[in-house]
Amino acid sequence: MELLKTRREMSFLILWFTAAIYPLVVIPYKLCSSFPSINQYFLDCFYAPRYIMLAVLGIMSLVILSNDRIQLKHPAFIPLGLFIFFGLLSTLFAPEPVTAWIGNPYRYTGYTTYLFCLLLFILAYRSNHAEQILKYAVCTAVLVSFIALLQYLGYNPVPHEPYREGIRSYSTLGNPDFLGSYQVFILPAAMFFYLRKKKLRWLISSALIYLGLIVCQTRSSWIAFFTTFTFILLYALPLPKIRKPAALLLITFFVIFCLCSLSKGGVVFLNRAGSIAGEASAALRFEENAGNGRVMIWKETLKLLPAHWAFGLGPDHLGYAGLKTKHQHPIDKAHNIFLEIAITMGVFALLFYLAFLSFFLSLYRTKYGLMYLAMILAYIIQGLFSIEVVLIMPLFWIVLGFSLRYTAGEKEG
Repeated sequence: MELLKTRREMSFLILWFTAAIYPLVVIPYKLCSSFPSINQYFLDCFYAPRYIMLAVLGIMSLVILSNDRIQLKHPAFIPLGLFIFFGLLSTLFAPEPVTAWIGNPYRYTGYTTYLFCLLLFILAYRSNHAEQILKYAVCTAVLVSFIALLQYLGYNPVPHEPYREGIRSYSTLGNPDFLGSYQVFILPAAMFFYLRKKKLRWLISSALIYLGLIVCQTRSSWIAFFTTFTFILLYALPLPKIRKPAALLLITFFVIFCLCSLSKGGVVFLNRAGSIAGEASAALRFEENAGNGRVMIWKETLKLLPAHWAFGLGPDHLGYAGLKTKHQHPIDKAHNIFLEIAITMGVFALLFYLAFLSFFLSLYRTKYGLMYLAMILAYIIQGLFSIEVVLIMPLFWIVLGFSLRYTAGEKEG
């Protein structure tokens, strides 16, 4: 009995650490590139330390799970297992094993990253502390937003590589796009906590996370926010008990955006928001420059698919295909998480991944499940224009684990 209690405490600590501490970890670190063509050491403050930490958390999770009876009865584990299986085949057939297993520098989204996330997913699926963990995640997101605001104001307390000097706010995520992906993913949790509990601290938390989402200036995350927030409003406004707090959220977000727009340099926010419609129109016309060149990346990546449709190029292998942007920058990511899986792991892996995600669509049927669904939708929508990174993937898989437990009818902690 004491051993079981210890395992549960360790499980909680691992999930808590991933939600509350992992997003903040920034450690200047020298490492060797996994690219065969590069044999040098370079500074990496954000990605390598996070991958190493994820590996430790994954191994700890494996130890806990291996000493316990695991009952994975939910049917979602069938397509998930097949996704992992075809990912393994892709890894074994990949031309560069180190990259396939670990990932390339500044990415670290090789096969082991998925394995470590899978272990955290199973740990979350067996946890009774979903709400408690998510509250810590919201608190961390508030701190991340505060740091992003400091960067926007010209003060950067975060250690960083020289080339990041002067770029848009990225907080502890290393890149403005990744900051946006993180904030728009966590924000629905803060909003639902406010709608459910109606406490001022959750309104303030939602406002601060939204502020971080604004200053990062990431349009794909803004699109995801607009979509998920509309989804939340459509759910909340017809319900008398939460209509008022939902309206207050709307007013708060509108006021924050107006204040940011009226601030020094705030015209940038208006210009970027106003450019979304034009970029979307250009993308529908398949103009290659649309989406900051993403349409061109999608076109070039799709050309590779007929030759690699079964098992892909190998996890994190797109950089070896020799694709370059018009500015001759190498293309190492498809900037669409589903296209990335298709070209690197194959169509079979993609189909089973989509089948796995389809199990979460039923979350709309219950009011508490809507929070999970909103978070998952926010991640997926921004992922249509962005990439998966080791800094955010573990959090996404933990939320998938929590939500799958919810769909299975287990009591939520």
